[in-house]
Amino acid sequence: MWAGVVRGPVRVEGTARAFEASVDVQVSPPEELTEGKQAVEGALRASYQSAGGLLLVEAGHLQLAHTRLIARGDPGKAMEFSLVSSDLDDLLPALRMVSEEEPARLPVTLDRGQVRIDGRWDGGANNGTVAGRLEAGPLVVEGRRLEDVESEFQARASGVTLRAVRVRAAGATLTGEGSLGLENWLPVAASRLAGSFRLAAPRVEAVAALAGQGGLPLTGAAEATARLEGTYGSPAVAGEVTASGITAWGERVQAAKAEYRAAREYLEIPTLAVEAGPGRASGSASVKAPGGDWSAATVEFQITGRDFTLEQWQYLQSVRKGFRGDLDADAAGSLRVVNGVAKVSSIRGG
Repeated sequence: MWAGVVRGPVRVEGTARAFEASVDVQVSPPEELTEGKQAVEGALRASYQSAGGLLLVEAGHLQLAHTRLIARGDPGKAMEFSLVSSDLDDLLPALRMVSEEEPARLPVTLDRGQVRIDGRWDGGANNGTVAGRLEAGPLVVEGRRLEDVESEFQARASGVTLRAVRVRAAGATLTGEGSLGLENWLPVAASRLAGSFRLAAPRVEAVAALAGQGGLPLTGAAEATARLEGTYGSPAVAGEVTASGITAWGERVQAAKAEYRAAREYLEIPTLAVEAGPGRASGSASVKAPGGDWSAATVEFQITGRDFTLEQWQYLQSVRKGFRGDLDADAAGSLRVVNGVAKVSSIRGG
């Protein structure tokens, strides 16, 4: 909780039924802080008219250890504000005002960066809407570092909508828009999720590491679209990926294009086109990762290929060095991924 000492004139004129009041006060830190308290300082110049219940903040600012808030307007109708912070934990006590439980810590921390929010609050305390623009970075979201984040936003107790989103991380750029349902201003596992995004990733290995899959033997560049759906606790995504200059599990691919559907425990690729060396291939695949462990996944695939050579495939050369010849294939099979290494379980066709 915050603690401060308020000093300044308070004026009240009128009767108990009809009066006007004004304040012009300064807030300074207390001489001593008890455990669990945060020092606060600032200033407030405001007036109140009982007829109509009009509260007008003419000028006000609040300074915490690493956070500054400036506001003016009528809190019950419309108020403009600006928030700048280099440590979002300063705001934890504020969550208790709008939520029954105060979280131990926020899922977002700043990594020697800052967050700036310029916005406007419309409506009452229980049914208000806040809208504006957010700029932040560098920051860490659930252990993943982002260089910067920009977005326009609109939020109420039941949900938040983001537009003109731009996120840069691991050399990649994500743009788009989305929405998330909330319960009393906080997401829960059942909160509905929706969005449409585009990703440009010059180094897919860096993005894989950001996603917690840094052990995958994968390099190259990619662009992707994503349609987000499902819930906060169980999200799903579908879209299209195009890639170039890919090296995956030791095999080189000039270009690839695929449609996909994915969630925490599966990846489905209903259409796939690949160019590798002189060959061309098309097919489909599905990957299952029980418990979300992609280092121990199983893969089912079907592929038709023409004009490949045996010597271009590193896996075949590892089985029998010096393999030579042309390769046309209509095949289906399965792989097992063990500790990030793919091993053939079965192959059918020829």
